[in-house]
Amino acid sequence: PAIRGNLPFHLVTSSLERTGKGKLINLCLGVVVTGSSIPPMQPGTDEAEREKRLASLLLAGETVVHLDNLPVEEVLNSAALASLATSRTFRTRVLGASNTPVLDNDLTVVLSGNNTRAAGELAKRTIPIILQPKTDHPEDRTDFRHPHVEAYGRACRRDVLAALLGMVEAWKSAGQPAPPTGVPMGGFEEWVSTIGGILWHAGHRAWMTNYRDWIRSSDQFAADAEALLLRWREIYPDGRLISPREVL
Repeated sequence: PAIRGNLPFHLVTSSLERTGKGKLINLCLGVVVTGSSIPPMQPGTDEAEREKRLASLLLAGETVVHLDNLPVEEVLNSAALASLATSRTFRTRVLGASNTPVLDNDLTVVLSGNNTRAAGELAKRTIPIILQPKTDHPEDRTDFRHPHVEAYGRACRRDVLAALLGMVEAWKSAGQPAPPTGVPMGGFEEWVSTIGGILWHAGHRAWMTNYRDWIRSSDQFAADAEALLLRWREIYPDGRLISPREVL
């Protein structure tokens, strides 16, 4: 709510299931930041269902949602989700009524899935968090530093929040500097300036360094088109017109 501009989504993804995506989201955003667990919610199978679920969250005044189990076999493409990321209001139709109220949108949206890909429209509105398992069966691990991680998170919540607030106050005292290397994320300039400025001022230099790779790997159509055009320029460097027969 402190940022007046649009808020991007955050996606936690991995190459394997059972790598702790939901546990990471629930611990960091739920137990530590909000002080309570965040129950996961299915994104819905069609656009109308997604819009109804998002509207119900906004009507209930929710501020955090975890959309879990994104489909592996298909590219995530949702107009309702895309519009939610690019506006601080959300227009919806009330079930059984003809009115379409405009709802305030203060949702922090986190998604999770395995080998998740998204259409270009959604990929460019999403911050990737990629978990890389070190074994083929991450669910069999027993060498955890903190076996009861939620209890550990509750125990150190005060210290974590103090550190986060200290980062914000240090950034404000320094004059709220923007990150020195701008991240080209159109539509989210205020978020980039604020969050990026806080993190850069605190010394975190790896922030958003995987964003471009995520966009290239997520949008398969654009990647194929780029490969086609690069190959085309190799074969026809002079840019001359060619016939359909030559194309075939």
